[in-house]
Amino acid sequence: MKELLIQHLAEDTAQQLRGMGLSESTLSFYQNESFRLIIRFFKERGIQCYDYDVMCEYLRFEYSRFQRGEINLKRLRALELGANRFMRVAEGQKLEWRVCSRGTHITLSPTYQTLLEDYLSSLHQAESTISGKAAVVRRYLSYLHLQGRDTPSDWSIRDLKQFILETIDEYNSKSHLLSALRGFHAYLSKCGAVDFAYETAMMCPSTPRKKVLPCFTEEELSQIFYSIDTSSAVGKRDYAMLMLAVKTGLRTIDISRLYLSDIRWEQGEIRIVQQKTMQPLSLPLDSSVMDAVADYILNGRQQTQSKCVFLRDRAPFQGFHDGHAIAHMFRRRMKSAGLAKENGDGRSIHALRRTLGTAMAKADVPLSMISQVLGHQSTDAVKRYISLEEDHLKRCALSLSGIEITRKELIGDV
Repeated sequence: MKELLIQHLAEDTAQQLRGMGLSESTLSFYQNESFRLIIRFFKERGIQCYDYDVMCEYLRFEYSRFQRGEINLKRLRALELGANRFMRVAEGQKLEWRVCSRGTHITLSPTYQTLLEDYLSSLHQAESTISGKAAVVRRYLSYLHLQGRDTPSDWSIRDLKQFILETIDEYNSKSHLLSALRGFHAYLSKCGAVDFAYETAMMCPSTPRKKVLPCFTEEELSQIFYSIDTSSAVGKRDYAMLMLAVKTGLRTIDISRLYLSDIRWEQGEIRIVQQKTMQPLSLPLDSSVMDAVADYILNGRQQTQSKCVFLRDRAPFQGFHDGHAIAHMFRRRMKSAGLAKENGDGRSIHALRRTLGTAMAKADVPLSMISQVLGHQSTDAVKRYISLEEDHLKRCALSLSGIEITRKELIGDV
């Protein structure tokens, strides 16, 4: 690689970022904060040209500041993102806009990049599943590199435990983090790359019985919709997305990947290929949903080349990368509506699917039809909705008539 002056590299990176359509405030952060700190770090060491090892040293420096409490996690992640985009340009890559899942923006050393690619090529799973595992493993490898562990032979179970301890609270699904790490280490053990008992770092209680998670009442849904200001572009978008979720039961990933061509206005339906199952799905749209979506497209949606129906509300105006942004939006809307939300209580946007499924079960819709509408591949997944429908459960209750009660404490005062 030819030598690149660090100042010129910062200018080239900023130019590419500007071409991505980022807002002026975002560009200002990169130039006046992220890149300025990198340049200063190099100059303090008397280095004028880009060096990968020095960049890694800079990332370790920022991480140590976070550990000392000098910067918060949000700023650390922002500086890491800026540094990794800086490194991509240094490696001759062209920056293109894409929404990054947690960990996907990280640039790895050649050794770790090869290790990651070999592992991913061994997987035979859905693209979305592999992408999720790749984000976790990439972040894990970056963490190890920042700790000075340059090859798998340098790793220890203590490193694995510490990584889990520091990152697990950032994941909504802790099982997702542990599953990705467990699979990666199983691959490494099979290849003979690591020899410590990684399982002990991820020991957790046995899988609990599946609990019946709640759905939303009509009053709660009314509160959420009433709290949305549909006079604003963001309000029109959020209202339309939630109407789709409530009335059709679409998964957030499918709402985020809904294209303009998927809506058949004359037929009053949408036709998609589900991202989770890769199976086609056609669903009717009632007039209230069509009106909400049309209002957003005509009066709230930015003029852009993107084919996605729903767009980010900040530049660049592109579609969502996945359903996480929609889930986050729903949590904000719940808070605005004064509805409580706690971790693990099941009151997430996915509960809107349960709400629809439960309503259909209450209306005596056959399980096969509920399964078809919700895009399930079997009726087994629908059985949990029956457990939420109290009226039908009451019909299954057995009478106690004819059963003699002999214990006085059960009879009470007579």
